[in-house]
Amino acid sequence: MRVMKVRYYNISWNSMVDGPGIRVVLYLQGCKLQCPWCHSPHSQDQMPTLLFFESRCVLCGACEAVCPNNVHHIKNGNHYIRRSLCQRCGRCALACPTSPSKYSMAGALALPAFCAEPVNLFLRLHPQLDLLKRIGGLTVCGGEPLLQYQPLRELLHMCMEQGIHTAVETSGSLPKDHFEALIDGVDCWLFGLRPIPEGSCPPGHVADMKRVKENLQFLCSQDAKKIIIRTPIIPGFTDAPQELSAIASLMHANRLTTIELLPYNPHTDHFYNAMGKKNPLPGMQRPTATELSTIRHFFTGHGFNAQIIGSKK
Repeated sequence: MRVMKVRYYNISWNSMVDGPGIRVVLYLQGCKLQCPWCHSPHSQDQMPTLLFFESRCVLCGACEAVCPNNVHHIKNGNHYIRRSLCQRCGRCALACPTSPSKYSMAGALALPAFCAEPVNLFLRLHPQLDLLKRIGGLTVCGGEPLLQYQPLRELLHMCMEQGIHTAVETSGSLPKDHFEALIDGVDCWLFGLRPIPEGSCPPGHVADMKRVKENLQFLCSQDAKKIIIRTPIIPGFTDAPQELSAIASLMHANRLTTIELLPYNPHTDHFYNAMGKKNPLPGMQRPTATELSTIRHFFTGHGFNAQIIGSKK
């Protein structure tokens, strides 16, 4: 029998913005969407993505010496990367003198990807989860966690057996049976609602709103109190009155009460540059405090509990 494993790329041990209380946050690898405002583009691929942080490179040539595919080339004080040749073996990150470990993102090179059986992953997370279980719990996000719903189900049920609160963040874009498989192991859904103007993104880049609405309705039919709506506030995409009204209408229709507003992260260039890709939204700025306050008041005016994540207002 094939043993299912969880693929993840990061763990945050003390988050206060990813579910109720203080959370351990597990970031799973893989997402079928390519939202242009994504601040973790390295999480989209099912396989780990080589990251190169030029400012940390000391041009020593260690990566060039160990790479079996000639991906790295140091010449005239420059570090060139032939990404099309990369097999993502991680040898370069292991050899890099500024990277403490194979999967660290603290050095010039990183290949942030881990793979573990649910039980072994739970044992790693458990000491911190046990400390936090009266004041928080585990949040699983991504990427899109529901792509790995089978091993994730095992992990969530281990938490449930230990009395650990669980939360799952999702775009709502996966088939209904993925949600059905997890429903009895999730205490809180952080559910993404991101309606955008028609034609503003290529097909498949953002979630299909028809499927999102169907999945939201299904989850609400089980227990609407478990759902917190999350909406990224992206200038020109999700901040127009029509899009905000669409969210409010869906929340009213499903008797939802709470929404969290996530301002665009202006530092998202960091990972695009490290991947050797162009940011789809170059020059995009975080909404101003006034703009965010106006959007928040729109939702509170409709009777919702609305919070701006990362702000005390």
